[in-house]
Amino acid sequence: MQHQREPWSISQTISAAGWIILLILGITAHRPTWQTEVNIGAEGSFIAEGQAGEFYNLFSFYNPERAIWEQAERTFRWSDRRATVTFPFALHKQPLMTTIVACGCRPEAQEVAFVLNNQPIAQLPTSADWRTYRILTPHTLEHPEYGLMVELRSPVWRAADGRELGTALDRVTIQQLRSEPIIEPIIALGILLISGLLLWRGLPHYLPLLLVAVAIVSSWAYRPTLLPLNLWQGTLILGLSSFWFIGAVRNWFIILLTVCLSLWLGFAPQLLGVWVVDDAFISFQYARNFATGNGLVFNPGEIVEGYTNFSWVILSALFFAWQIDPLIATSVLTLGLAYAYAGTAYLIARQIMPAGWSWGVALMVGFSNSLLIYSARGSGMETALFAWLNLLVLAALLQRAWYRAGIGATLTLLTRPDGIIVAMLGGGWILFSQGLQGVRQRQVWQALGRYMLPLGLIFLPYYLWRWNYYGYPLPNTFYAKVGARLEQISQGITYLTQFALQERLALFALGGVGVALWLYRLMPAAERRFGLLLISFCGLFSSYVVVVGGDWMPGFRFGIPLVAPCAIVSVWGCWQLARTLPSNLASWRVGLLVGLLLAMVAVLPRDMSVNPDSNVWRETYGTRRHRETGRWIATHLPPETVVATMAAGAIPFYSQRTSIDILGLNDTFIAHQPTTNLGSGRTAHERREPDYVFSRKPDVIPWSSAHYFDQRIELERDYRLERFDGPEGQAVILYLRRNWDWLNTPCGQLLLARSESEGACE
Repeated sequence: MQHQREPWSISQTISAAGWIILLILGITAHRPTWQTEVNIGAEGSFIAEGQAGEFYNLFSFYNPERAIWEQAERTFRWSDRRATVTFPFALHKQPLMTTIVACGCRPEAQEVAFVLNNQPIAQLPTSADWRTYRILTPHTLEHPEYGLMVELRSPVWRAADGRELGTALDRVTIQQLRSEPIIEPIIALGILLISGLLLWRGLPHYLPLLLVAVAIVSSWAYRPTLLPLNLWQGTLILGLSSFWFIGAVRNWFIILLTVCLSLWLGFAPQLLGVWVVDDAFISFQYARNFATGNGLVFNPGEIVEGYTNFSWVILSALFFAWQIDPLIATSVLTLGLAYAYAGTAYLIARQIMPAGWSWGVALMVGFSNSLLIYSARGSGMETALFAWLNLLVLAALLQRAWYRAGIGATLTLLTRPDGIIVAMLGGGWILFSQGLQGVRQRQVWQALGRYMLPLGLIFLPYYLWRWNYYGYPLPNTFYAKVGARLEQISQGITYLTQFALQERLALFALGGVGVALWLYRLMPAAERRFGLLLISFCGLFSSYVVVVGGDWMPGFRFGIPLVAPCAIVSVWGCWQLARTLPSNLASWRVGLLVGLLLAMVAVLPRDMSVNPDSNVWRETYGTRRHRETGRWIATHLPPETVVATMAAGAIPFYSQRTSIDILGLNDTFIAHQPTTNLGSGRTAHERREPDYVFSRKPDVIPWSSAHYFDQRIELERDYRLERFDGPEGQAVILYLRRNWDWLNTPCGQLLLARSESEGACE
């Protein structure tokens, strides 16, 4: 007999018609054009010097003043000879019109140079009255990470109060000239394909309607950030649909949970801010050198393993080879990994808990401040990938998929050396769990062999190659960071304690462990093994963090592999406790989980990118300053320049000059010198070898690295401190070697003569 499909119901037909009509409207309708404006002199509250929520680098302006113009009182500021304001990520909204309202406010005529991202655009004639100028933004601008810097270069005159005044500026407006469809055609095509798969899988017929609605809401709510709209929106939609596929959702409440979680992960970079840490550029430096044929090196010709994320470096090298911006590519990856990590946590929890509680695990993971910092919000680091791979290994071990667990362990080891924790746990778990279940010895060794096969075929040859290539069994960073002193262990205990107190998941997990021990005898054997594996991983990885002394980066990077296991154990404990309660207390069960989530949400504002007290803000600001220094060096100093710096990420990457990493992460000599102060200061910032650094005669030492040479006469004796105008509106302050031959060339003399101006030696 042939199976006949049942005809669609009226509700299914209406739903299908609804989402198709919405999709067509989304493609044909357009959003309002984007616009942002700074009312100079009435900018509102500043986050920090020169920075507010919608702009930064508002520099070289005097205090606000007031003037009457067009029968209204307006605020304005006088500029100095060079004044700037930058709109972050505005270039993602091209084509743009820049409008300024300015006044020469002096009897004689003058021309003001209007510059965008260091590219002169026009000479604006000003007069004694206020005028409005509108200028098209070229598509050829060099971007400092897609920001638009508006700059005025003015002839100055001395006012009666002694101030050197340039131009009076009333406001700056950036406006998008062409509106964009609410749903881009490529996104619409993706929604069509996903919708077809959803219906083919037999999932609820209204899910495509929800998918289109999410696309419309996200499109309207988007504001410029590091990820362009189509990439950000596409990742959000793929993440949401992946939740539906892995969860086989049927219940409307669970569908609502998945929509809320997906929107939260997607909007986290919008609400909390994006960032890229300086150390991410170390990986990009190795990746670019590899992609351009110089090998896996920091400086061409110097063989040193200053990275610990081989797979991430190779992935980044592919982006360079394909001429894809690594910052955008890695941001897409880390946002996608936020969805993957939450979804994998759900799948693991689902093995022993109902779907509702398992999605509670995913929600707790999604609201982890530490995880968001290194996944949805960016960072440029491999941290989210490493944490996810650890989770995949744990999932495979729980499912007794030994070969898949071996592949996962191999990838984890290729991503970070600390993958040895989960790799060793996997081997031990196979021996323990198989023996515990009375499996014959031959089968135990077969299972172990399947697990070890990928490690032997892939990781072992890689390890032998890297040992031969770099000359040491461990990465150079290990020798630079890790010692065997009790102070370092004490530092690690402090790090882990702070992680538990601020992340809170670790404390919740301790409660879950307590409940599990209380109800241990009542649990099935499978649940006992489940809990034992997760708790063993948490214990081993925590011990590793203690031994290496933790880390200095924001967001407790080393604790992120613990986030999902801790969330699972926490919710597992709640679920175990809820099962012992009478059914009439069901609302209390949900309230318990909601309380845990609220406790996690409470810490999120602390690390917002607009909070100047947060470490994330400080690192973002520092990376931006290092980027500016590197870009200035690349433009003004010769290719053979040698730079000595503590910030071995953005400065070497953007300067593309030979760099001495004076902290030793990328310097074999410094990393292998004996030291007695590890654990006494900031992790990875404790080594000091100034004699060696000076012996290499660096031509340039950034002012930000000068404290490394405290109380050394060589710095003041052999170097001169110079201040230059940076390409992003701030000052670049450098120590230049006095007997550097290049300084005596015409180019060098011109540079020094113009050290207080914007000029460069062409």
